Amino acid sequence: MPWRVTVYVDVGNLGKAVEALKRKQEITDEWWDVDYPAMIDELDSFLADTVIDKCFFYDASKTGRLNTFHRRIIDWGYIPKVRRLKSSHGHARQKGVDIQLAVDMLSHAYEDKFDIAFLCSGDGDFVPLIDRVHDLGKEVHLAAFVDSLSGELQRRSDLPYLSLTRLGDKVIYKKVLV
Repeated sequence: MPWRVTVYVDVGNLGKAVEALKRKQEITDEWWDVDYPAMIDELDSFLADTVIDKCFFYDASKTGRLNTFHRRIIDWGYIPKVRRLKSSHGHARQKGVDIQLAVDMLSHAYEDKFDIAFLCSGDGDFVPLIDRVHDLGKEVHLAAFVDSLSGELQRRSDLPYLSLTRLGDKVIYKKVLV
């Protein structure tokens, strides 16, 4: 029987990583974003004998409600989990998004809803989460961009992580700005 996989995507972390990659390459005339359906296809082919049961996307919006991007996520067959952006000193920031992801993954592990969790993030704040999910007898695999991947998080992964940086154009959508 195939292993059940649930994917948890930290949209904010991946978005920041793509922006950092773009700055590092000194590219100013293109708009870049993650090609999420292509990324999920890559995750699916990364592991043999698995079935992706569910795919959750964790993000924030000004209102805390679904926006056009989140509606596209639904159209792709994925589940958006959206929190409201918080304003602090004139800057909007995601708050509670990582906590929601952690609560969901831990709850799903406890309820035996997956065999493998695939975390798409390089955020080292998830290290204690991975440890606890392991304590429940589950595997956790990672997909992240190299420059945004916490070394401690990488060491906790059950397999070598899937490098989104190495996949390059397969998972990054680029559009020339005019």
